[in-house]
Amino acid sequence: MFDFLKVVKTYQKERYHYKPTFIVKSSIKDIMTRGGAFYAIYDEETGYWTKSKPRAIELIDKQVREYAAKDAGPEAMADTVHGPHIQYMADSSNMLSTQFDRFCKTMGDNWIALDQKMIFSNTEVKKHDYASKCLDYPLVESPTPYYDALVSVLYSPDEQEKWEWAVGAMISGEQNKIQKMFAFYGEPGTGKSTIISKIFADQIFGGLDMGYAVKFEANNVVGGDSFGTDFLENDSVLVYDDDAELGIINCRSTLNKIISHESIRVNCKFKAPFMTKSNCMIFIGSNDPIQLSPNSGMKRRLIDIRPTGILVDADTYDDCMEHIPFEKSGIAWRCLQVYKTKGRHYYDHYVAEDMLNRTSPFHNFVTENVMELKDGVSLAKAYDLYVAYAESCKFKNIIVRYKFRDTLKLYFDKYEDTRFEGFRWEKIGKEKPQPKSIDISSWLNFDCNVSLFDKEFSDMPAQYANEEGTPSCKWENCKTLLKDIDTSKLHYVKIPIEHIVIDFDIKGDDGKKSFKKNFEAASKFPPTYAELSKSGCGIHLHYIYTGGDPTELSRMFDDNVEVKVFSGNSSLRRCLTLCNNLLIATLASGLPLKETKGGKDLLDEKGFKNESKLKHTIIKAMRNCDPDPNLFGKVMPNLTPSHKCTIDFIDMLLKDAYRSGQTYDVRDLQQTIITFALASTNKSDYCLDLVSNMHFCSEDIEKAENPIDTPDYIPDDGREIAFFDVEIAPSYKQYIQYCKDNGIDVNKSIPKDTPAHFLVCYKLKDKDGVVKMLDPKPDDVHKMFSYGLIGFNNRAYDNHMCYAASQGYSPEELYELNCKIIGKQTSKNAKFGQAYNLSKTDIYDFASSGNKKGLKKFEIELGIKHLEWDRPWYEPIPDERLSDWCDYCSNDVISTEKVFYYLEEDYEARQILARLTGGTENDTTNTLTTKLLTDGINDPQSQYVYTDLSTIFPGYRYDPKGIPKEEYSTEPGAKVSTRKSIYMGEDPSEGGFANCPQPGIYYKVGLMDIASMHPHSAIRLGVFGKTITKRFEALVEARVSIKHIKKIGDEHYNKAIEYLEVIREGSSQIIIDILSGLDGDELKKKCKSIANALKTAINSVYGLTSANFNNALRDPKNVDNIVAKYGALFMITLKHAVQEMGYTVVHIKTDSIKIANFDDKIKKFVMDFGKKYGYTFEHEATYDRICIVDDSQYVAYEIEADEEKLDKPFWTVTGAKFAPPYLFKTLFSHEEIIFNDYCETKSVSDAAIHLLYPDGGDKFVGRIGSFVCTVDGGEMVRVQGNKVSAVTGTKGYLWAEADAIEKEPERINKDYYRTEIDKAIECINQYGDFDEFVNVKGE
Repeated sequence: MFDFLKVVKTYQKERYHYKPTFIVKSSIKDIMTRGGAFYAIYDEETGYWTKSKPRAIELIDKQVREYAAKDAGPEAMADTVHGPHIQYMADSSNMLSTQFDRFCKTMGDNWIALDQKMIFSNTEVKKHDYASKCLDYPLVESPTPYYDALVSVLYSPDEQEKWEWAVGAMISGEQNKIQKMFAFYGEPGTGKSTIISKIFADQIFGGLDMGYAVKFEANNVVGGDSFGTDFLENDSVLVYDDDAELGIINCRSTLNKIISHESIRVNCKFKAPFMTKSNCMIFIGSNDPIQLSPNSGMKRRLIDIRPTGILVDADTYDDCMEHIPFEKSGIAWRCLQVYKTKGRHYYDHYVAEDMLNRTSPFHNFVTENVMELKDGVSLAKAYDLYVAYAESCKFKNIIVRYKFRDTLKLYFDKYEDTRFEGFRWEKIGKEKPQPKSIDISSWLNFDCNVSLFDKEFSDMPAQYANEEGTPSCKWENCKTLLKDIDTSKLHYVKIPIEHIVIDFDIKGDDGKKSFKKNFEAASKFPPTYAELSKSGCGIHLHYIYTGGDPTELSRMFDDNVEVKVFSGNSSLRRCLTLCNNLLIATLASGLPLKETKGGKDLLDEKGFKNESKLKHTIIKAMRNCDPDPNLFGKVMPNLTPSHKCTIDFIDMLLKDAYRSGQTYDVRDLQQTIITFALASTNKSDYCLDLVSNMHFCSEDIEKAENPIDTPDYIPDDGREIAFFDVEIAPSYKQYIQYCKDNGIDVNKSIPKDTPAHFLVCYKLKDKDGVVKMLDPKPDDVHKMFSYGLIGFNNRAYDNHMCYAASQGYSPEELYELNCKIIGKQTSKNAKFGQAYNLSKTDIYDFASSGNKKGLKKFEIELGIKHLEWDRPWYEPIPDERLSDWCDYCSNDVISTEKVFYYLEEDYEARQILARLTGGTENDTTNTLTTKLLTDGINDPQSQYVYTDLSTIFPGYRYDPKGIPKEEYSTEPGAKVSTRKSIYMGEDPSEGGFANCPQPGIYYKVGLMDIASMHPHSAIRLGVFGKTITKRFEALVEARVSIKHIKKIGDEHYNKAIEYLEVIREGSSQIIIDILSGLDGDELKKKCKSIANALKTAINSVYGLTSANFNNALRDPKNVDNIVAKYGALFMITLKHAVQEMGYTVVHIKTDSIKIANFDDKIKKFVMDFGKKYGYTFEHEATYDRICIVDDSQYVAYEIEADEEKLDKPFWTVTGAKFAPPYLFKTLFSHEEIIFNDYCETKSVSDAAIHLLYPDGGDKFVGRIGSFVCTVDGGEMVRVQGNKVSAVTGTKGYLWAEADAIEKEPERINKDYYRTEIDKAIECINQYGDFDEFVNVKGE
């Protein structure tokens, strides 16, 4: 609610009454008053302030209504007889408007001038910007050829720089810090009004209606009073008079006060006067110089701007002016850059000396002595003539020689060697100047039939038109590119959304398309690539739109001139006849936008506008239907539509959004919408089906995260393999901004001129030497793409950085891109679709689940040289450290190659999976798996089956809103996690059931494990429908068969081939080819690789079914993750069944159960019980004894494995408590302890590890390292900006890096390790005698 507003509630005549009252206090921020009257109110809906009093009344009334609705409730609001009565300000009969006026009068003046900073269409607006309006074009860099051509004739560069500096000051919002007025003076028709009014006031400042510029009568404010100052009421930044007639300006004039921003009284008709300090800058145009009194301070505040006097012919002038609207962005951008470059104090000492001396007596001298001057004259002779003339005329002041020289220059073409040449007769009116044409010949020529467009978009999808003139097939089925077809035939081509086409179809008097009229209209647009239409009469201009979101452009530019934007599945209809040879130009302004309210797009019945409004509308729709505050927040007091109608409405919204082609992502609402659909009383099935087909994100996001269409597999593309890595560092300016935003102290040792740097390092496979490219040119990066690139997590990062560098991004821009990809405020649009496939493969992506770890951790575990960069990532790199930085990146490249060889088996599995699916090694595991199972099925999700698990496990209940805690069992070991599900009094969790009923020591414990639990759950439930489930089952069985192949042609081999053919046609032949000619160990090794490939795919399937993002293997109806839940409910059922038989369940972990006093009876029971639910149990191990601490940590003595007694039983451990090598060897295995057993790996995220030594030393380590507890090391701390804290598990001890003390074992702090051992013993002693537990027979 507004901070000045309070709603008063009273009870009268059997009903409650609500009315607004207004609070007077000094801290009010939501409304401003000026001169005792309303000035402006902040409109949170639009994000802008408004001076409209009717809008203020509307906003106040709305808040009163919302307060009453919330207070009274929906039922009371619907009661028109006894329900709440609301008094609105809009009702003039209740005098509330008068009370509001009194409030404003009492408030006095608390106003801040609005709109002192120009707001462009791409400006992010905040409340404290005090903005009430927005220009219709963005502030972006773009070419301005017509503006340049025009002003270069009318004014010299030095003169042009003056007004551009002034306009730049206004754009930056610093005009109120500058005490200058700009006077354009010269003869009529020389371009004063062109610059002041037509270009800047009307175009750059948006016209008088916009309010950034206001016209005034300069002559009315040259006196000493405040009348005629009403123009200051508008708070405009530009005040101008392009036809001023000024006399002498004295130091006390109102004009002088306005320029110097002194307090001034403003008198407006019918309004109370008020005091203000002007925030404007003044431009005036005059035919004569302004006469200044000798003692006037104006001579320091006036900057004169003189035209050249050269005219532009009318046609050329009109042509240039018609192009100015298209160049607004570029003109504004240039002005701002001029101001930034020159600085605010650039004209501090400027004096308009020429204007002070240019008087009519001098002009008379030239006129009367023209015969002596016309053929050229020396300075000496001319000055003698002037002195004689001045004496005869009795001038009070004679101009000194050098000022005379400079003034006389205006009357001649040139002055060289103290001589004037080329008299300009037009200066004295004796000869009309000949208009000068600007050399802007018509750019629109159709003299080519070889199209640059065809070359630029050769790799874009394209297809011929059918007989009806429409695309031959759906775009998802289109396999041809533009380069594959004859573009002289009618066709369609997909182009980027920012590529727009202006289509001219203007008709002549005969009603047919007129080439002449289209040519004339198109010629007025900026030069760019153009094509003739199929008929030869229409014209298509192609541009890259850089002025914001292209979908915000209005479709119609003018009658029969259309702006075409190609979003979603729309495509360009084209038939190449003739074209020109210009490149496609950028265009930032000049095109009309769709109408918006309050400067912001809305989402209404007309369709999608933006993501934020889409979310708001969806949530509001559900609130209106289901007034559950736990689910949706506040209740909307409206009529309640049915769930079905609401789901239909949401479906329509998302279809509009998807068809719009704009980027959006509302997947965070997906689960809420599904839950909402389930709540439908009679139509839940219908609602769920509809939700399952909704697009919760835009097509570009779907394709980027789940690319299905991949090219045919190429086992070896012949490219030489190169391993690569990139690094980025900010400029000093970017660093300062980061420190400011994050509250971090600035490192003062960094030079302030340190630039941003981008580093790319790569090395060829099996070859020495690393290529280091610091700030490479785009071509250098592009050349690197000729190699088969392999990196570490490169698909998510390095590929995109390199692609951007190849496209000409500067290091500063690359750093900003880096922040959008991996920074705190990531952007889903930061990555490039083209970049994903730049590489051959990604090591992190093809690594199996057990090998998913960071490169630095691999370095430590594999003994590879481990380097960490010793500076925060957000710090610039000084010149003296660039060499070290390159070495650091090079080491990462070398490590990447070594990790690649270490994960050779995983890579081979990726290659095999790629061959089986027809994909590439660079495709993700998820992509390849999806392709394998859904090949040939257009809409797989329509086949999926959702099972209500309560029909299999009676009593099971799922409630996303939460289940009361008291409903759960309080038995020992019972654990409540998500509280969304309940079964037999226990929480099965949403991902897998883990349970330790009672920690303790147990003997003769059997471990029973389910073979491939999640896959068999999916098969049992038939979650993918008949076809895909059959394929998935064949995939699972094929892996088992392949694992048991002994020789080509045996039973397992034949079964595997049979299963493979079920999965995908041709996949069996691929495996036959792979295994052909192999036997013995080679066959065994290759079968293992194939089995690993299939296992990777199988594991991926479960991940995709339970993913929180939409994909082809996820059923939107599957709200409770039934694949994992089926297994969890089964394990709970099994647990209770085993306990009912009198056995003790020691531990359950997702797909396994440990049972004490294990025997054949319980073993058979468990196996039979599993078969009823589609599971096969395996007796994996038997433990002689086990000490279990919780559901994730235990130590046990294993005596049997796979139903065979072990010749050498051994101790095994799970979890961190008993796992440290020194502890495990000391207490259990009794092996010899070596140095590495004392090493502990420590890591931090989003920070760095430092060692702080007692003597004040500070050693940077990095994000990960291997450490040993020592007697003389340093405290291990985590440093994040200015925050310092101990690394987990290290407090109270000193540490050193392992490699620093390996040869000095005497420095190891044995007390630390003994303490950890004592803790482990004490832990076991809680459940029994430690010595008895570890005293195993035979040891």
